[in-house]
Amino acid sequence: MKVKHGNVIVYAWKISKQYDEDWVVEGFETRKIYWQKNNSDLLCVPQAWSTAVGKLGEYLVYKDKEYLVVSNKTFSKEYVLFEN
Repeated sequence: MKVKHGNVIVYAWKISKQYDEDWVVEGFETRKIYWQKNNSDLLCVPQAWSTAVGKLGEYLVYKDKEYLVVSNKTFSKEYVLFEN
């Protein structure tokens, strides 16, 4: 889905086992995002110095070819659904 963060339009996905957004599929295919081996309900997002972990129901945001995990609280405060 497209969402607005400030004045910028970005893509967001509510983390779940179902996905069909091209950017999410590409993230899994290129291993830029992946399910944790020991707990498949946790999404791993490698970062420069660590790995961010997102839980089912939280959000993954895609901006400028970067992936970011966002909590429900932050998402509801800072992001707005963008409709064309």
